[in-house]
Amino acid sequence: AEQELRVERAELREVRALRAEEKRDIQAAIESLQRKRVRRSAALAEQRKQQQQEETENVEAAAARQRVLAELRDEKEALQRDIIAAEELEEKLEENVRDLPALKDELQRAKAERAQVRTQLDSLRLELARRKRKMRHMVDVQLPTARDTNPPTLREEAVLLHLLYGHEGEMGVNELKQEASAVLQEHAKPNGNGVVIRALYSLVANGLVQIDRSYGNGLVTSLLV
Repeated sequence: AEQELRVERAELREVRALRAEEKRDIQAAIESLQRKRVRRSAALAEQRKQQQQEETENVEAAAARQRVLAELRDEKEALQRDIIAAEELEEKLEENVRDLPALKDELQRAKAERAQVRTQLDSLRLELARRKRKMRHMVDVQLPTARDTNPPTLREEAVLLHLLYGHEGEMGVNELKQEASAVLQEHAKPNGNGVVIRALYSLVANGLVQIDRSYGNGLVTSLLV
């Protein structure tokens, strides 16, 4: 009986050893399969990446070809337009050569007309300067002489023009009204806002000043300066 027990125990140990070895073999096989699966997944991922890269490169290459073709078409069309323009210019030059004698006569007439217009313009400029000097003289003289008359005959329009002369022909509306009112007050003349405004618009109506409303409260410009 003891001998049988030892034999059974030996057999059990052998069975356990076999099972342990089988377990190790199975575990090794599982790990090998897992490694193969990982390598296969990595290979598939790399393959997909390469395919995507190739597709992207193909798309970019196609787009580049389209751009090149578009640029070539544009260049071709531009060259065609240049050729047509050059041909038209050549035809026009040939026409001009045929019309050259008539053009020379026309040029001489144009030069003569230009000289005549320039002479008239110089004359008009001199006349304008003379009138401006005359108006300036009248404005400068009117203020002191108006004070000496009895009763004073100072005109509001003259005050406005005199103030504009003193400011190089430009003053803000409010500034002009204030200074004109002060001058009229010094000469014992009505100096209310309405009086100055009426005088200002009288000058506008007579073409002596203009008001630019786009400048703050308005910019008054003398047309005599």
